[in-house]
Amino acid sequence: MTATATVIVRSPGGTLIPSSTTVAPGGTVQFSSSRPPDETLSWDVVESGAGGTIDDGFFQAPTTAGTYHVRAYPSFDRSITRMTAEVTVRPDPVYVTVNMPHTTSVRPGWGAAYRATVHGSSDQRVTWSIVEGAAGGTIDADGLYSSPRDHAGAFHVVATSVAVPLASATATYETCIGDGCGHHFRDAGGAVLPASVLYALFWGDPVAFPADLKAGIESMLRGLDGSAYLAIADQYMRGAKTTTRFGGSLEDHSTPPDSYDVGPEICRILDANGVAPRTDGQYFLYASAGMTSGGSACAWHMNTTCQGIPIQVSFMPNPEITDAGACNAPDDLHCSSSASKTTRTWQNYTAHELMETITDAHPGEQRAWTAPWIDEIGDACAGRLSCVPLGADTYQLQSEYSNAAGSCATH
Repeated sequence: MTATATVIVRSPGGTLIPSSTTVAPGGTVQFSSSRPPDETLSWDVVESGAGGTIDDGFFQAPTTAGTYHVRAYPSFDRSITRMTAEVTVRPDPVYVTVNMPHTTSVRPGWGAAYRATVHGSSDQRVTWSIVEGAAGGTIDADGLYSSPRDHAGAFHVVATSVAVPLASATATYETCIGDGCGHHFRDAGGAVLPASVLYALFWGDPVAFPADLKAGIESMLRGLDGSAYLAIADQYMRGAKTTTRFGGSLEDHSTPPDSYDVGPEICRILDANGVAPRTDGQYFLYASAGMTSGGSACAWHMNTTCQGIPIQVSFMPNPEITDAGACNAPDDLHCSSSASKTTRTWQNYTAHELMETITDAHPGEQRAWTAPWIDEIGDACAGRLSCVPLGADTYQLQSEYSNAAGSCATH
């Protein structure tokens, strides 16, 4: 047995941009870093709560003058030297703050009701403006802002003190467009699987499966390599190209019990058929029974070991039974006249778990590509079905989230 693993070594260290800056009390700074843009960074302030707040690089200074320090490091390796930037808060006698300094992931045309406070002056009057001018939307004298309807972007609303025109505050308002508006998957450093060998394991009485299931799954898995659909994962492989090959199918005609552990059962079936586990293997277990674990999910993937070898497994319970049949999607885009309803559903869940395994191979250990509140690239686009060509046939599959496209995509 031979297996290939791709290891991407990234250099330690880096710098924050800007490395030093001066702001008014309560002022804001958007920090970035010289690290690769696909990495997830963890941020903090050395002086803790007294030194202001920071969220994904967006820093709001405290209202007390002084010198403070922002730090960041890659989330996947705390041993890498922390990058540090220095922020000096000026002792301005008069300064302005706004109620919503940073708004993100909203649709074009949406807006906000801004309010400003002038500190150090009894005159609370401010004038409102937009840095981008008319291209950045509109704002009235009361601070009611509307973003542009015809394009997305980052816009900057400024409140300026009437009494002390040198005192002002800026709020950032970001809009976005697309199926995955607001999503951006970041690399937390866990394992990815650029090259994998795919195995289909069918467990249960053959009459409990659609007659076309085995052939339908095999043809789909064979057709993935070299497809534009699989190439969506390339952007997440840290410089490697995504490849797959079909390793074969195995069958166990025994009846699955009411409950069992998926990993050991996959290992049992491999052993019974004399198939050695592979570190680059993806093993899909199609069970005639419904979901045994994993909550309300229609399918799931995880990493485990078999004979001490790390492997990747996906559990594919019978969608006709799981969640009282709700997992057996009724959609039919007529992509392939030969696929039955349940086989189409199983093919779609296979694509979902396969792409998530490639981009987040060991979720039980260290996460790789995820997004807050969304989880993995298939989750962001679940239910968005299209006709996807793989090899000589076309399949009804969900799209996958593409950072490069900024939306759900099938190529």
